[in-house]
Amino acid sequence: GSAIVQKTMAAWGGALARIEAPEIAHVRPYLVLYRRSAQGWVCVEVGEKSAYARWFGWTWSKSAVGRLSEDDQAGDEFNRFIAEAYERIHDEGGIRLDHLFAHLPREVSDQPIPVTFQRLLMGCIFPDDTPALAVLVSICRNVTISGLSTEDSQLVAQDLIEEFEQSP
Repeated sequence: GSAIVQKTMAAWGGALARIEAPEIAHVRPYLVLYRRSAQGWVCVEVGEKSAYARWFGWTWSKSAVGRLSEDDQAGDEFNRFIAEAYERIHDEGGIRLDHLFAHLPREVSDQPIPVTFQRLLMGCIFPDDTPALAVLVSICRNVTISGLSTEDSQLVAQDLIEEFEQSP
């Protein structure tokens, strides 16, 4: 995985999945946090350096807290796909790394834009011992997907590639 994926996995393990643990602090700005409700996945935090904030923009990221994940701009098909993975991590705990390719809407374009990324899902624990779901997305060209052409994986614009500030 990318540097941010590796660092986040190590932080999650060191924190024993507790979202407020000091081990998570350095990667927390890159995460999006959800809480499961009867209606679906409620966004409780969008990290200011997260790929979601960069992709969907400032307006969306500042307005997403308290909304259901299905209310994002990714589209119904993509949201059904991610909800399945979210449910499994929530129910079973643990951590999951996916390599994905999608055409997603973006604030700066009228048409969906192709993007490849690594997505890390982590079962976490809020301070009150209730389950949380942390999502890290690392937009990159380093994905391994059966059937994905090299040309498709290179479609991601260089300015979207994840930048990660290593700790001192």
